[in-house]
Amino acid sequence: TVFRRFGNRTGLMLALLDHTETELQSAFLTGPPPMGPDAPPLDRLIAYGRARLAMTSAHLDILLEAESSDDVMSHPVWMVSARHVQLLLRQLGLGPRVDVAAVAVQAPLLATSVAHMQNVIGLDITTIGDQWEDLVRRLVD
Repeated sequence: TVFRRFGNRTGLMLALLDHTETELQSAFLTGPPPMGPDAPPLDRLIAYGRARLAMTSAHLDILLEAESSDDVMSHPVWMVSARHVQLLLRQLGLGPRVDVAAVAVQAPLLATSVAHMQNVIGLDITTIGDQWEDLVRRLVD
């Protein structure tokens, strides 16, 4: 019965985060700068990435459960985020097809990546965020 309502394990886990995800999406869709539409695209992308990383860190256990499914990148939450990142990368001049770049930019923000960087490599969230931002800035330069 639970899966009828949520579709699958990923849907169930992400439904637990619905309020947090709604706030994040609202911030990048209609919110004020630096994440909202009135800010320059690089500022928006960096603010979005740092907010996504903070959310991932705060809800790491639930997101790890959600990402254990094979279809996490087909989930509407991922797809909305991917479209947002693609839009910003196109605005930053990376060309009309930025599918791979968008996945590459988002991959370090996934729970499995964050857990690996924290637990295996030994990085803290601040370092992960700083290195992610450096990666993004180098990509768009």
